[in-house]
Amino acid sequence: MYRLISNSIELMENMYDEDTGLFSFSTRLVQGKYINDLQNDGKYRYTVNVMAAIQRIQRSQPTKWNLKEMLDGYVARHLLNDVNAGNRGLLLDVLTRENHPAAERIYLWLHPLLDDRSRALAFPIQETAWALIGVSTYARQTGSPQAMGLARKLIAYISHDLLNRDTLLPRHNNSLRGTFVSFGAIVYFLMVLHHYARLFDDQAVMALFKNAVTRVLELQGPNGEWPWFIDSATGRVMDWHQVYSVHQDAMAMLFLLPALDLGVAGTGDAIIKSYRWLFGHNALGCTMLQHNPFFIYRSIRVKGPAEQPRRLLRALTHKALGRTSRMQHPHALEVNTECRSYHPGWIIYAWADRTDFQEFTDLRIAS
Repeated sequence: MYRLISNSIELMENMYDEDTGLFSFSTRLVQGKYINDLQNDGKYRYTVNVMAAIQRIQRSQPTKWNLKEMLDGYVARHLLNDVNAGNRGLLLDVLTRENHPAAERIYLWLHPLLDDRSRALAFPIQETAWALIGVSTYARQTGSPQAMGLARKLIAYISHDLLNRDTLLPRHNNSLRGTFVSFGAIVYFLMVLHHYARLFDDQAVMALFKNAVTRVLELQGPNGEWPWFIDSATGRVMDWHQVYSVHQDAMAMLFLLPALDLGVAGTGDAIIKSYRWLFGHNALGCTMLQHNPFFIYRSIRVKGPAEQPRRLLRALTHKALGRTSRMQHPHALEVNTECRSYHPGWIIYAWADRTDFQEFTDLRIAS
C-alpha cells in the first residue's frame, strides 16, 4: 500500500469518534496528539465523504471498517439530522453501490426536491452536482425510468441553466450570488459531468467535461495553486486565498486524473504542480505535511481577524472594478494548522486505484 494511502487511512482512524459513529469536523495536532471537534454540523457531510472513500479503497484492499455497519448506523442515528440534498445525493451513491435498502428511501426523498426546476436551481451547484451523482448511480443500477428521467433533467439544469457557455464555468446557483463560484464547486461540477458521461456513454457531456477541464487549467497559479473564488461570467480569479491543501492533493484530482486518462492536454503537468505545492512549492516555501504522526495542514490564508468576510469583500471589490485578483505578499500569509476529515477521505477516493505519480503516492518528493 502506498504511504499516501496508508497514512491517510491512519489519519482518518484518528478522526473517528466511536461514540457517535461520525468523523470530526475539524482536527488539530497538539503536542503529537489529535484533538477532534465534532460540534459543527459539517461532520455529517464529512462522514458521508469518508464513507465514500472507504467504499473506494475496499475495492482493492481490506480496511478495519465494516462499511455496512457504518451505513446502517449512519442511517439509523444521523440521517434525520442532515437534510442537505447534496449530502444525501452522495450518500445515495454510496448506498446504491452497496445495495443498501435505504437507497430507495433516499431517492424518493430527493426526487420531488430535484424534479421541480425552480427548487433545484436554488441549490448551490455543489449540492446539485452531488445529488446528480447519486441519482445517476441509482438510475443506472436500478434501471428506474423515473430516476433516469430525473438524471436527464439535472444534467440539463447544470449544462444549460447554470453553465456559462463562454467561460465553461458554472454559476453558484440562480441567486444574487450568481456568478461567484468557489473552486470546490467547480471541482464537483466537473466530477459530475464525468460521472454522468461515463455511466450513460453521453459523448456530448464528455466533450463538455474535456473542454471545461482545459478551461479550468488556465486558473492554476504559478506555484500550482488553485484559487478560492472565481467569477464564472468572466473566468477571472476574484480572490486566491485561502489556498487549500485538499484542493491541491485530492479535489483537483477528481477531475484531473480522469482527464489525464482521457488524454486532455496539460493535465499531467497540472497534477504534478498541484501536489508539489504541499511540499514547499508555495508562497511561503513551507511543507504542509507533518510525519510521526501524519498530518496535513488545511491551507495558506491571509493573516488577521474576520478572514472570511474580508476575502468576500476583496472578491466583490475586484468584481466591481473589473480586475483580476493578485497573489498576496508572503508576509501577509500564514498556515492554517487544522485539518478536516474529508481531506484524507478525498485523498483516498482520488488516489486509491492509481499506480502513477509515485513520487507523490510514496511521499518521497524532495522539498
